[in-house]
Amino acid sequence: MVRGIDICASCLVQPPNYSHCFSLLKYQPPADTLLSQFKNHNRLVVGRVLAILLARAYRRRHVLMPDYWIPVPLHKKTARRRGFNQASEIAQVLTEFTGVPTLAKATRRVVHGTPQKQLNAEDRVENIKGAFEVDVDLTGLAVGVIDDVVTTGATVSELSNRLLLAGAADVQIVCLARTPEN
Repeated sequence: MVRGIDICASCLVQPPNYSHCFSLLKYQPPADTLLSQFKNHNRLVVGRVLAILLARAYRRRHVLMPDYWIPVPLHKKTARRRGFNQASEIAQVLTEFTGVPTLAKATRRVVHGTPQKQLNAEDRVENIKGAFEVDVDLTGLAVGVIDDVVTTGATVSELSNRLLLAGAADVQIVCLARTPEN
C-alpha cells in the first residue's frame, strides 16, 4: 500500500496496467548525469548509492512489500556488452534493505530491438512488444518490477503485461528516476 503518492496526469487519463510507479528522483539534471555514469560508464558505486537511497525512501512510504523484486531483463547481447544489468544491481540493494527476495531469472528479454532511448514514445511501444518472456508461475503474487529509469513507461508496461499473464496479482514499478510530467 502506498501512502501520499501523487497520481500523474497521464495515469489519470489512461491508467497503466501496474498499480503504481515509485521513483526516487525526477529524470533531469543532475540525476540524468548520475544515472548515465552508473549505466553507461560502469560506475557501479553511483548506482549502489542511488539504490540505497531508493530503498530507504521506499521503505518509509510503503506498508505492504511485494513478494518478489523482478529486475527488467536485458537482452543477452546488451548484457554481454555492458557487463551488468543495472536493474539487477538495484534489485540486489532493495533485497538487502527490505528482505524481499529478487527473482533475477524469472524473466527474459527475447527480442533485441532498437535501444528505447533512440525512439519516440509511439515507436517505443511497438519496439518493445513481445520482447519479454516469463519463466515462472506468479499466481497470486505481488511483484515489484525494478528499472533504472522510466520515461514513457513502454518497457515496464510490456513487462507488466507478461507478469500479469503469468498470474501476478499485483505489479508495481520501482525505479531510480522517472521523466517529469510536462
